[in-house]
Parts: sequence; C-alpha cells; structure tokens
Amino acid sequence: MRDSDAPLNPGEPTGDDGQSEPSNTRGPLRSRFPGELVLRDLYAGAPVTFTCLITARFAVLQIAERYAEGIVEKDWLDAEVEAAAAYIQPVRRTAIADALRLRLLLDRIRDDQPERVAHALLAMGTTALSQAHVYGAVACYRAAHELGRRIGKNAIALSAASRLAELATILERPKLGRRWQRQCASLLEACH
Repeated sequence: MRDSDAPLNPGEPTGDDGQSEPSNTRGPLRSRFPGELVLRDLYAGAPVTFTCLITARFAVLQIAERYAEGIVEKDWLDAEVEAAAAYIQPVRRTAIADALRLRLLLDRIRDDQPERVAHALLAMGTTALSQAHVYGAVACYRAAHELGRRIGKNAIALSAASRLAELATILERPKLGRRWQRQCASLLEACH
C-alpha cells in the first residue's frame, strides 16, 4: 500500500487544490517497482564503479521495499538476501562504507529486525544523499517511513518524513514538500 506523490498519468490530480502539475520526465518520487527509484541516479557514461554501487543499492532496495511493506516471502528470503549480497562484492573495493551499510541492512532483514532495518534504511539514505544520489536517498527514506508506520514506530516514520520533506524542496516539488510537512506534523502529534 503506497501513497502516490506524483501522477502516474499526465493530468492526474496531485495537489491540494486538485489541479494537475505539469508533466515532467522525472516521474513520481516513488518506485514503480521495488528498487526502481535507485536506478534514477544512473546517468549515461557513468564509471563502472558508480554503476556497481547503484546496482548493489538497487538489488538491496528491491528486498528492503518489499520488507517495509510486509510482502517479502519468508521461504525465499535467505536466497534473495544471498543473491543481493553478490552485488555488494564489487562495491567493497571502491565504496567500503556503502558495502558495509548494504550488507548490514540485508542481515537485519534476514534476521527480521524491523526497527533496526528502519534505522539502517535511514543511514543508507544519508550515505546516498552525501554522494548526491538523491533518488537513492528518497528510496531509502520512503522505505523507512513505510516500515516505521507499519511497525508503529512514529519517531522513525517522522525522521524519514522530515528528510523526505527536505528532499522534496531540493527537488523543487513544493506540493510534495508540503504534503510531507503535514505528515511530519501528524506524526509529531502521535509521538506525544
């Protein structure tokens, strides 16, 4: 169950006033399929080391987004975690911090530690953002928000929502920014 941030079809209402925003090529700030947002950080001519990092993040976020939504299949989880871990190997040589965070997230998912998974997603989002991988950060924060809400940890959901509000501003999406700010206010109230 995902909430829409932007139209999937041009002309679909997105704002508070029911008006549609101009169609853009950036697409909605949510994954169309698990992990898809991460791929938007790729660009033509990217070095192999960068491509390996984004690919590893994509493999891990595919599992993390489904885990956050509660739709990961427990029978296949170990196999999926090991398959995603294989994508982390090439990253270890060039981006050790990223490789460690990705592996830690997979381990926490495999051990079914939802609160720790959410914290790992927040940390991964911060790492992605520090490298100017904005869409990777959005994907991590959205998954952390979804998971925080699902497990009843409003402080985690609030942390993710506030980061998403800030990113919406950076990405020049004012309506989306206001939406996330309202979400923050609601979550802050629920924390008291």
